[in-house]
Amino acid sequence: MSISISERKVKGKVYISIVEKYRDPITKRSTTRQLKSYGNKELFLQKHPDGLELINSDLKLFRESTQAYAEATELPNGSGVSIVDSAANSTELGSSFLVSPAPFLTIWNKLKLDQYFKNLERNYRGKVPVDLNKLAFYNAVARILRPESKLGTWIDRNRYLYDFESLSLKDMYNLLDILDERKQKIIDRLNAAIDKLYQRDLTIALYDVTTFYFESFIEDELRARGMSKEHRTQETQVVMGLLVDSEGIPFGYELFRGNTAEVGTMLEVVEGFKKRYQLNNVTIIADAGLNQLINLESLEQAGFKYIVGYPPYVKLNRTEQDSLLEEDGWESYDCVEDSWRIKRMALPINKRVYPKGEQSRKIQLEAECIATFSLSRYKHDLDELRKKTTRAKELVRKGAKAVQAANRNGYKSFIKSELKEVQFNETLY
Repeated sequence: MSISISERKVKGKVYISIVEKYRDPITKRSTTRQLKSYGNKELFLQKHPDGLELINSDLKLFRESTQAYAEATELPNGSGVSIVDSAANSTELGSSFLVSPAPFLTIWNKLKLDQYFKNLERNYRGKVPVDLNKLAFYNAVARILRPESKLGTWIDRNRYLYDFESLSLKDMYNLLDILDERKQKIIDRLNAAIDKLYQRDLTIALYDVTTFYFESFIEDELRARGMSKEHRTQETQVVMGLLVDSEGIPFGYELFRGNTAEVGTMLEVVEGFKKRYQLNNVTIIADAGLNQLINLESLEQAGFKYIVGYPPYVKLNRTEQDSLLEEDGWESYDCVEDSWRIKRMALPINKRVYPKGEQSRKIQLEAECIATFSLSRYKHDLDELRKKTTRAKELVRKGAKAVQAANRNGYKSFIKSELKEVQFNETLY
């Protein structure tokens, strides 16, 4: 949330007002509302020679009346983060200082990160940047509010109501080495602090993988070209595996070289998690991209339970399909916006695998299939099917040339082409 002065040009005339930018609680989108309008700027200044001072005075009152400003100015003693002295008294028209770090500072201190970085600064006096706590806090909160390069983050340090002016670009880069060296200790400290804040469920852990690309084509020991989730296949990337609890709060993460396959990341992360927490009864939940027999076998051998995404219904063999579609065994659940049906059935796995560089072998798992049916999803899929088949039939009526000229979209799978003749694929439909 921020409050600032807005100048809007309409048909050659400038109109001035005070506006507030905020996130709509319903749509979750950033939006703007007008708090006070002064009309035509030229006419207003003619009528009020001290108009700029009046507007800035109103701006100050609006800012100071917000809860965020109150939270921002009520800093705990020794927090190491101070308010910008010139913010409330700025006479520069259109100036806007963001108070958004305020709630994050409260969380930062509640997690005892302020104590950690202040102690670290004392232990390494002369070897770490001055005011390490302020430096670490700013880097963390800027990464959340306005993620960009370290240079961009440093340039933007004066956008906020807090005083980050003293932070140097050199210190911003030096901090990365400190965080890297003490990564696991920081994560352990965070987990210990989080465990004290609420009763954490340590029996469920959700795992997923994403990629981060670089505007660079040069590979090194970490950056490499790989299967990019953002379709940046020519640029280098790294792979990150993230493990979170049932509330979505992270347990930990690991970075892997950019050409590492998803399925090869999970075991290292979850085994480290189990070892640090000394747990014996944990269920790992992951999507189908991590469903590989060798992975599942290793999870079982390590003592984990698991729930992983399974390929679509059509990938089941005919016997499994028939068993799934039988009416017996389905349980129904109704909620406000949907109607669900769930069925569990045995799905033993007995397949041969061919690990790279190893002899082939059989893997046997006593697995269970959990199938779900959603009425709202059914209606959505049926609607999509009708749209595709309607488009396919229209193209068939127009002839082979129209089919050939059309884009390669899903509806073309419903058209059978044989030489110059085309027809609708009724069997597939």
